[in-house]
Amino acid sequence: PLALLVVLAACGSEVEKAPLTDTGVQPDPVAQVAFRVPDESEIRDSVLLASVRRGKALLAWTRDSLPDHVGNRLQCVSCHPDNGTRRHVMPWVGVYARFPQYRARVGGIQVIEDRINDCFKRSMNGKPLVPESRDMRDIIAYLAFLSSGYPVFAQVEGQSFPRVPPVKGDTVRGATTFTAKCS
Repeated sequence: PLALLVVLAACGSEVEKAPLTDTGVQPDPVAQVAFRVPDESEIRDSVLLASVRRGKALLAWTRDSLPDHVGNRLQCVSCHPDNGTRRHVMPWVGVYARFPQYRARVGGIQVIEDRINDCFKRSMNGKPLVPESRDMRDIIAYLAFLSSGYPVFAQVEGQSFPRVPPVKGDTVRGATTFTAKCS
């Protein structure tokens, strides 16, 4: 029942499948949609709300909450600041609606549980969660909540990092910065 609530929350109450074209193929997904962080007040079910809040807490305090799965000093929010809600710094907003997806790193299709476990194994030098565990379900509930109202496979404005133009190296300025900040 919780999984159904998570799916319904992620997709919204009025999910429509795109009509087939005359060739029998579905049209391309929405190219890009505006960045919007939903508010917890939009969750009407108390059980789902508790799951979303617990998932958010696990992601914010990963090392303390899941010490058997984290092998370094990182939390999930170390790479995804503001609980994954800040644009242009790998937000989780809309991410649930983009899975399953092809990932070149693994050379195949991954479901969101695989992607989460990749972070535990690679970024946090830890061990994967059991995909059917309460911890995984609550993390997914939070990610699904952050995708409320997003069309399936939509690209979200600010979903990654902004492009930074390359600049010419400046060894004098670099030395000053190194002395002030690193040594």
